[in-house]
Amino acid sequence: MSTLYALFIGINAYPTGELHGCINDVLAVRGYFQRLCAAQKENGQPCIETNFQYLLAPLGKEEKEKLRRHSLEPGDEDKLFKDKGRYYKPIRQNIIQAFKTHFSQADPQKGDFCLLYYSGHGSMMPAPDVFSEVEPTGAFQTLVLLDSREAGQRDLIDKELGYLIAEMMQDKGPGGNRPGVHFLTIMDCCHSGTNTRDDDPGVTVRQLKEGPAVGEAGDILGFAPDGNVFYEKLVEIDGQRKIRRGGIRHGRHISLAAARDAEKALEQSIQLGAKAEEPYGVFTYCLLQVLEQAGAHLSYGELIRRVQMAVRGRTSRQIPVLGNTIPEEEDLLFFDNQLKTPKPEYNVAFRRGRWYLDAGAIHGIVPSRGNNKALVRIWRESPEPKEKLVEIEEVLPAESILDGKAFGEGEEQYMYKAIVAAMPFPRIRVGFDNELS
Repeated sequence: MSTLYALFIGINAYPTGELHGCINDVLAVRGYFQRLCAAQKENGQPCIETNFQYLLAPLGKEEKEKLRRHSLEPGDEDKLFKDKGRYYKPIRQNIIQAFKTHFSQADPQKGDFCLLYYSGHGSMMPAPDVFSEVEPTGAFQTLVLLDSREAGQRDLIDKELGYLIAEMMQDKGPGGNRPGVHFLTIMDCCHSGTNTRDDDPGVTVRQLKEGPAVGEAGDILGFAPDGNVFYEKLVEIDGQRKIRRGGIRHGRHISLAAARDAEKALEQSIQLGAKAEEPYGVFTYCLLQVLEQAGAHLSYGELIRRVQMAVRGRTSRQIPVLGNTIPEEEDLLFFDNQLKTPKPEYNVAFRRGRWYLDAGAIHGIVPSRGNNKALVRIWRESPEPKEKLVEIEEVLPAESILDGKAFGEGEEQYMYKAIVAAMPFPRIRVGFDNELS
């Protein structure tokens, strides 16, 4: 039995440059992988257990309450990662600790999975001269954590993250009769430019201005002049000891990133139903939309191509990218497995005074439009068989609210199953490039 070890990082409450969609992103991504793992058992496949940890910075009481509704409470920082259903501060030390105590549990004999999901700001940082052959732009890409801009702190450098993955994945790849550990990173941030706001209202760029530079190469986590699991030994180049081009050994993993190096990763208010808009990372929203609608039985190459098309439907200035340590892994199936996609059969239950369907906008659910009704057929088998058509009243990101008038008194105690009976066609935005005008 394999296990998915996931670390979800979502930061809205930055001291400066706050975001609004990162908690929504985390909850939606978590929900997808929970259902994906559960679906394997339902489809007779080998079960995938889940072990999820969270580093979150919600913005204000409303977001903290949203997390509580999803069974997530603030944790005791002195008991980091010991309590399930708790979230902790997304600070530099906690991410490093997660690799040592959480991801390190992944067993190559069992074919375990690791998922690192990050939703927040990215940035850049000047790179020391020793990196000039591998960083021709002279800058590192970085993740901006909750404490990154505090006195004495700094961003997490891409090379530090690479070292953590390489160290953790050492001797955990496939070989012989063992399937190995499959490591996937999903990054909804960007590292280009200096603007933190987009020109369009309701759109935010997930990128902050350049942070404090690292003092010396020796201050970088994992840097080793004589070489280690990540770095080759420094060589003499133009009279200086440097990392030669190709002198970095990445641990085997797949990466899905929101944008190319020179582009912006956008956060956008997305219309989810007739009554509300919710902020999401455009990349995260489109990634989940593709996985929900096309299924998990896709290669990484096909997945990123479909996500690119979905993102282009919302912005022409962002192209998601696939990164891999072995070129042929573009043809590798998503999560390195013949995964069964969760069935398009949903659950209906009464909670918080409303009837909820556990499918929403990212599953392709759209609200009624005039006479074009969004309807689900729901049924239960006990205590006596019962079936009815119910209209969808409101569409949320990962769930929908049904018309309560369709249910009688006393039905709150029952669980229903549901399938889509009728759905309006979603609206598609069509535009022309200025050159064609």
